[in-house]
Amino acid sequence: MNNPTPGSHRWIPRAAVLTSLAVATIAVPISAGAGNVSTDVQAESGAEPQVVDVPEVQAEAVGPTATSILATASSGSAVPASLAQSVPTEQRTVAAASRSEERTSLTTSGCDITNLPTGTNGNLSSEGLCELWDTGQYARADAADALIALNEAYKAKYGVNMKITDGYRTLASQVSLKGTKGGLAATPGKSEHGWGLAVDLNAETYKGTEKFAWLKENAPLYGWDNPAWARAGGSGAFEPWHWEFTEGVEGRS
Repeated sequence: MNNPTPGSHRWIPRAAVLTSLAVATIAVPISAGAGNVSTDVQAESGAEPQVVDVPEVQAEAVGPTATSILATASSGSAVPASLAQSVPTEQRTVAAASRSEERTSLTTSGCDITNLPTGTNGNLSSEGLCELWDTGQYARADAADALIALNEAYKAKYGVNMKITDGYRTLASQVSLKGTKGGLAATPGKSEHGWGLAVDLNAETYKGTEKFAWLKENAPLYGWDNPAWARAGGSGAFEPWHWEFTEGVEGRS
């Protein structure tokens, strides 16, 4: 498997920007809107009914220096979740792109992002795969490292860990899932789960307009996103539970 090439999508590592935050106070109102709950859309892995018709949320920062704080932070510094949430999506993208191309492993994640697994889709070596906290699910080391950071921000916001129903899938599990889920499952050997670059979230983690809006606003900061094809009106099945590590997926193309 080829290692991903550097791309424009970068998640921001975790060390504190304490000096900058000492002189900046930022607040962001996020309007979530009311969403409708579907009773007939099920997750690939058998999750409960999902949220549909989630409105796009445009955050508007209140305060003049949020982006400058992000842009001037050192490459080894992190942006706390409270600050990350305060910067509009387009400004965060610019700030993230301006940071160093080099990323270092989060020391508390236990994942060595320089040691990626070898093998083919669904047949990856266990070395280079990291467990996603206490879920029993795994992802490629760099993808897991970033998701662990996102989970910490999520936990700070909601008081609980994100629940993952599916992470890395072996080829055998892809074949089995295709047999039971049909069109809701990717062709065996073609799934991003087979590369350790995708996870499925339990509905408790994202259901409700506010939670989904928070994920859509913040997950890209850490390199994860609900891909365009999986969104309402996208080219594939509507799968709000399916999230991918964008840098890794694009790095293989």
